[in-house]
Amino acid sequence: MEMTSALTCVGQWSGKSTLYLPAKPPDVSESKLTVTPLLGGRFVRFDYTWTYHKDGAEKPQQASLLLGAEQACWVDTWHMSERMLICTVAGGADGAWWCLGSFAAPPGPDWGWRIECTPHGSGGLRIVMYCIEPGQERGDLAVEAEYSRLS
Repeated sequence: MEMTSALTCVGQWSGKSTLYLPAKPPDVSESKLTVTPLLGGRFVRFDYTWTYHKDGAEKPQQASLLLGAEQACWVDTWHMSERMLICTVAGGADGAWWCLGSFAAPPGPDWGWRIECTPHGSGGLRIVMYCIEPGQERGDLAVEAEYSRLS
C-alpha cells in the first residue's frame, strides 16, 4: 500500500464511534482521533478514544493502530486486552485502505478482524471494523466511526 493515502489523514479529528454487539442496541459515543506520521512518513499512527456504556456507567477506552506499507499492529483497551493484532495491509485506488488480522477464540478456530479506512474528499474520515466468524468472508459490523477534521 502507498502510505500517501494514510498520510492525508494526519491531524486531529473528532466524531462519533458506534459499537455493535449481538442482541444489544448500538452503543454510540464521542470519539477523538489523532493521526501522526512516524519515521519520515514510513509509518502512520492512529490513536483514538471512545466510550463503552455498560450498566449506566461510562468506561473510557483507547486504541492505537500503527500502519506500515504491508503490515499494521492494532491494540486497544476493550477488544484486544493485552494482546496485539498483527495485520496485513492493502489499499485501493480511491485512497481507502484496510487491515486484516486474526485473533484466537478458544476452543474454536481463530476469528478475523478487518479495519477499513476511507478518507472523504469533504474533509471526513470513516473507519469501520468487522468481526469475521470462521467460514465468513466479510464478517459482521463491529465498529463504525465517522470523523471530521479539526482546524
